[in-house]
Amino acid sequence: MYIRVLCEKSLETISTKLNNKQLKRIFNAFIHGLKDQNKNVRKSCAGSLGIIATKVNVKQSQEVFSALITGLNDEDVFIRVLCAKSLGAISTELDDTQLKGVVNALKDEQSLDYFRSYGEAFEGISTKSNEEQSNRFFNALMIVSKRLMKTINLGKNILFAILLQMIEKRLNDNQLYLLVIYLLERVKERHTLHVQHALLKISEDMWKRVTIKRLKKDMQAHVEVTKEENIWERLFGNKRDLRKEMKLLAVDIVMNKPLNGVFPTHQSKWIDDNNYNDIPYPYLDNQIEEVCNDGNICKGCYTIVHEAARSGNLSQFKLALQNHPGIDINDSYNEHRQTPLHLAINNQHWDIARYCIEQGAYIDIREGAANAINATVFLTPFEKTMELIMKHKNDKSAKEYLDAMDMCKLILKQRTMYPMKRIKYAIDYVKDKSIDQNEGATFLLGVSQAQLKDMLIKNHLLYWAAGLNIISIKAENSSKKKFDEGWDPFSFLTFRIFLLFEICRTHLPSGTTFKQVYEKSVKELQVQLTTYWDYITVEEFKHKCSDLMNDWSCNVVNRLMNLKSIPLNPCCEMSLVVGHEGHCIYLSLCKTSDSILVRVDNRWMDTVPSNTPHPRNDKLIQPYLVAHFKSNGSNIDKNKEWLKEYIKNATILKDSDSDESMKHLYCSDNSPPHEGDASSIEKGWPYRPIQADAKNCYMRSHNVGYRIRLGNVVYQWLRNQESKSFVFNKTDYNTVINEEKNNNEKLMKILSKQLKVEYNEVFYGIAVEQALVAKANIHTIQSGAFYRRDESTNQTYFQLYLNSTERIQFYRFYKSKFPTLIQSVTKLDQEWVRFYFNTHVFYSQVIPLLSPIS
Repeated sequence: MYIRVLCEKSLETISTKLNNKQLKRIFNAFIHGLKDQNKNVRKSCAGSLGIIATKVNVKQSQEVFSALITGLNDEDVFIRVLCAKSLGAISTELDDTQLKGVVNALKDEQSLDYFRSYGEAFEGISTKSNEEQSNRFFNALMIVSKRLMKTINLGKNILFAILLQMIEKRLNDNQLYLLVIYLLERVKERHTLHVQHALLKISEDMWKRVTIKRLKKDMQAHVEVTKEENIWERLFGNKRDLRKEMKLLAVDIVMNKPLNGVFPTHQSKWIDDNNYNDIPYPYLDNQIEEVCNDGNICKGCYTIVHEAARSGNLSQFKLALQNHPGIDINDSYNEHRQTPLHLAINNQHWDIARYCIEQGAYIDIREGAANAINATVFLTPFEKTMELIMKHKNDKSAKEYLDAMDMCKLILKQRTMYPMKRIKYAIDYVKDKSIDQNEGATFLLGVSQAQLKDMLIKNHLLYWAAGLNIISIKAENSSKKKFDEGWDPFSFLTFRIFLLFEICRTHLPSGTTFKQVYEKSVKELQVQLTTYWDYITVEEFKHKCSDLMNDWSCNVVNRLMNLKSIPLNPCCEMSLVVGHEGHCIYLSLCKTSDSILVRVDNRWMDTVPSNTPHPRNDKLIQPYLVAHFKSNGSNIDKNKEWLKEYIKNATILKDSDSDESMKHLYCSDNSPPHEGDASSIEKGWPYRPIQADAKNCYMRSHNVGYRIRLGNVVYQWLRNQESKSFVFNKTDYNTVINEEKNNNEKLMKILSKQLKVEYNEVFYGIAVEQALVAKANIHTIQSGAFYRRDESTNQTYFQLYLNSTERIQFYRFYKSKFPTLIQSVTKLDQEWVRFYFNTHVFYSQVIPLLSPIS
């Protein structure tokens, strides 16, 4: 096989020196080889055909064309690419029918290779035929580009921009003009990311050529305009409104690449160019668009919409949107990053605000946050409305108060899962622009860049240490750094969402697993962002206006009922921050194809009511299933009402004492609905180690739902990727961390040598615990036992599996041999007990005397 491939390569090399008869034999060998069962032979022939095709006769040329077209559907991706490249190499020799056949046969992913090869051949043709070939190249590329435009696939969108950049500088004035008008119309149709990227690549000189071409056309006779209309219709299949084109140029060149910085509002002249003095310089007059006098930098049709929202004229606002159908109410910002909804609420134009919300305006979005550098306080529409409520709270019968309350209720009623479109836009925008992911994260989190940076710096060590169960570290000649306090749900969720966003943007695996991991990761990002904004919303109103709690809980239930599953995860979830003072728990609300499940994600059992039938496995705990019922059962209305009250009271009791809140969460005093069989789902929930205390509960409780939603494999992969973030790579504590790690590894090696067991038996197993009890002549198997070191107290505690008699025996033995070893004893239950040792005594005196494990 390898020899055959080398022979094909050799034939390709000598083909330029062969006579017609010899060339025919080689040609036939390549045509036949492209049908060979061996893919390496096909691969070699696919590339060779493009080289010799220019030397064959007309009949043979048609055979090459047909063979390469067929090769575009080969099962091997590399052969398909080579066929596309070979077709590109011969495209300058093809007639119009053949060229059309190539364009129609090309797959989207083959377009870039084909046009690169075509472009190289195009560069080598003579000047005489350059104009005709340029038109054919332009027409082919535009047809493929239009096809790519119909997709929302990020890779195809980027490919679209690359293809356009290949041709922009080769075009004559007429082609460039047609291309720019085409792109600007696509911008209006919301194909913004990739199209704007292509527009930004157009130089100022090219914009000038486009504008002059348009202005010349306005000065030409109608017969020329009609001719141009026919060209456009032939290329794109629709007639143009030339007046609309001029408006597009006048407004959109301002938005994308203004000539000499700005377009004037009055007649001007071409700068440093006397060749076009007879052509009027374009400017914005009142017939095209009135420019605001308030310094608004976002001119054009966006200004009309914002001014209508600011003015309070609902009819004018609706008309502005109707006249500019390309404007998305959620993508329209002024210079303060305010949407029409922000402006309507800020100016108390409630009818416009209501209309915006009914049209799907985003609610969880802060004005100014996406671009802000400074830590200025920005407000969401809900926060601004709450501000108005508090301003008029002393007169609850006042119209201002009642209007603001109605708006708050409407906003709460309309809350949804965080918009997936907004998440994917942020990911694609950061990828496409190759900018700092901070900008995409601030876009989603509604914080300024300064606020995000401050939170990342402040909490990166806390997040890192909590993930590794590190309580504190201490470097030589430095103060101790503790990692078991300082969290709150807002800062934790901000950090976790930032890391997940960074992974979705840069670290996802390639190959066949990409789609699966991407879909799960982005869906998880949606869940976490929803939890984040729900928490912010509840914290905003629960103490200021508790009357809104009913509206809130009703919305949560309705959202849950409307959840839609994805193929990779038939169980959809949303998660709420609950718990009690000093302890964070997450309430996960799950929906399957036919059921609703309510789950408590909590690993600290000390405050859980004693009568709770919590699933346990030794020292491991499973999440608790509070309730489950059919989503379309006969009792659905009753069950939804129960769930609404349950969520409302869980939210209210979040800051209360532990007993009251935990009794409610675990339904100790009432019987929640249990309809149907949920065991098939419940059995898949993982058992995790019980927490010894409430420290770092924000992360530990959150990890429960995180793991369930993603599955063990994807969850662990994402957690591993978190550690690769630049946030952790820049820490000043790396040296301290490494020293701590090295000291721990050194101890593990000493114990391994002392006990004569493998390192893993010490690090992961129970070798040390077993040796410790064996020294006291106790032989109970210590399955599930473990030990930890508490740096803050210089104690090492062992959690051991001993009955009451064995505990006494263990205590007396070590107290007699090492009087200062045992500092205290904590009884956990009838089976488990915790002995706290003096770490120095344990290391220096006990370890050397431990006997090898037999």
